[in-house]
Amino acid sequence: MRFLMVLVLLLPMKAVAQKGKHHLYFIQGHVTDGFTGEPIPFARIDVAGSKDGPGMTDFDGFYLLRPNAPPGRYAVRFSAEGYVPRTDTIEILVDRALIHNVKLPSYPR
Repeated sequence: MRFLMVLVLLLPMKAVAQKGKHHLYFIQGHVTDGFTGEPIPFARIDVAGSKDGPGMTDFDGFYLLRPNAPPGRYAVRFSAEGYVPRTDTIEILVDRALIHNVKLPSYPR
């Protein structure tokens, strides 16, 4: 009987907690040189429609973005000095991690 009483009291709390649930999703990957495969440090990543500023890769060409935008399809632009910029359409799904690796070709010399 006690278990039933506790269950009845906790069910409404669970419903309130789910209503305010924040969805977690992010985009991650590596940006590399299209010819050598070497990582591109400090490449810029812009998510169109996001309220956040641009992202940037680390020394190993790795990036991790948590866009401040609802799930959906977005144009994501990857650019770095000395490389041809690239724009990809990426679909952000609720509660999903997306791995998106990019190879940028360098400008002809």
